[in-house]
Amino acid sequence: MWLGSKPEECDCCSKAIVDKFVDGKTRLNNGACGILCPDCHTKYGCGLGLGKGQEYSKEDIGWVKTGG
Repeated sequence: MWLGSKPEECDCCSKAIVDKFVDGKTRLNNGACGILCPDCHTKYGCGLGLGKGQEYSKEDIGWVKTGG
């Protein structure tokens, strides 16, 4: 489960986070981490897994970890 505050927008493109996001490392700015929409994660992310990123999907009970 995501324990942080509700993510509002992607840190790369400012697109609204609606039903899925990745909290992860990027190939930008020396490996900066952030909240990424699925499109930006595909373009700039370093994958999923330990030290890379975790994917979360919106469920009735909150944001549930679905990858990584």
